Amino acid sequence: MKGILSAIVFTPLIGAIIVAMIPKNKEQYIKWVALGIGFIGFTLSVITYASYNFQASGFQFIEKASWIKSVGINYHLAADGISLPLLVLANLLLVCSLAYSFTVTKRVKEYFIFILILAGSMSGVFVALDYILFYIFWELGLVPMYFLIGVWGGARREYAAIKFFLYTLFGSVFMFLGILGLYFYSGSHTFSIIELAKFSYPYKVQVYIFLGIFLGLAIKLPVFPFHTWLPDAHVEAPTAASVLLAGILLKMGGYGFIRILIPSVPQAFKYFVPLMAGMAIISIIYGAYLAMGQDDLKKMVAYSSISHMGFVILGFITLNRWGVNGAVFQMVSHGLTTGMMFMLVGMVHDRYHTRRISELSGLVWQIPALAGVIIFTSFASAGLPALSGFIGEVHVIIGVVSVSWGYAIAAGIGIILTFGYITSMIAKINLKQPKKVVEVLDLNIREIIILSPFVFLVIFLGIYPGPLLKLIEGAVLPLLK
Repeated sequence: MKGILSAIVFTPLIGAIIVAMIPKNKEQYIKWVALGIGFIGFTLSVITYASYNFQASGFQFIEKASWIKSVGINYHLAADGISLPLLVLANLLLVCSLAYSFTVTKRVKEYFIFILILAGSMSGVFVALDYILFYIFWELGLVPMYFLIGVWGGARREYAAIKFFLYTLFGSVFMFLGILGLYFYSGSHTFSIIELAKFSYPYKVQVYIFLGIFLGLAIKLPVFPFHTWLPDAHVEAPTAASVLLAGILLKMGGYGFIRILIPSVPQAFKYFVPLMAGMAIISIIYGAYLAMGQDDLKKMVAYSSISHMGFVILGFITLNRWGVNGAVFQMVSHGLTTGMMFMLVGMVHDRYHTRRISELSGLVWQIPALAGVIIFTSFASAGLPALSGFIGEVHVIIGVVSVSWGYAIAAGIGIILTFGYITSMIAKINLKQPKKVVEVLDLNIREIIILSPFVFLVIFLGIYPGPLLKLIEGAVLPLLK
């Protein structure tokens, strides 16, 4: 299995080059080649998951080679129980996003090139164990997402693209300064994420490093008050870009907490727990409150992401197995449910040419299959028992109780608000009689194929979460120790 992680990371990047060589008038050929490349990456990620030794702790599928010896930079890839499920999720969302994008007609060649570059950068973040390599993949994803929003987005696409780029670049600069702090204060002449985490930094140094890296991760996640770029980016982005943005790019921020902050600057992390908890609680409640007031379905889902990412931060600050396991599980579940929700919103818009809740009614009478999947996905996102969203949230709540009952109660209020806006939305677009009869087609075969793996995984992980939790815990426990 040596080299399989490199194959997963570079298959879409090489695929982008292959697509670039296809004549732009061969649009159907471009779409099928891109989808085939995405499917190769997904198949390799599934093989990696199936080959993973659940009984062994630590990193597996290790690839390491000297890159820039003079400063200690290596090409170092590996996967553990935290990165592996996110790697599989990234490649699943890529395949489904490519399949959904068969309806794209504007500058098809460039669109699929950017999607593939974005996918390669996302996979690279989750398996890179050298800080410079990690940072290259981290920054590489900004460029294709900027163009996907700015060229194929909605009416305010340029504003949203620039705002997304500047916000995330601003955070990335400070994160890089934090990484340089780890490197120079260690004096170990290596950028290895694992090796630098073993060094004991002075407390004041930890604080400065924490603040720099935390700012970059908090903006990417995003958490209050660094969240304002997200609704604009989601609303203006094309559907596939929204799926990848919510499903994977946000998870890169959460991944940084468990991979970098907790093991590298543990004293500073503990010191800032009250601050992070406060930001998480505000994100949970404020995000749900803002979602409740939206008339645009896409904006409602965007604000709900802020609320759900608050649970991820809340899980990490517990620093116990329940909370941290729940936070990682929540990232995987949120990627599935929110990715599916953005696709469903796109399908509704394609049929009715509106996303406004006030303009939609009686969907259950006109498109019963699509309406049924919207209801299912909405409740899964809210955390209905027996679905995947419930598992992550209940683990976080159990973990946070040991830290503070107040935090747990506040998080519970957020869950109540979430069910409030979800049930209100469902009632408005489904239970009311249609204002006028509109003849539209229900789910077609392509859409059923795209949605099926999401539905299956949301149910499977809700009923039988044990294998994924065991995989996550095998990587989490050594970090917490």
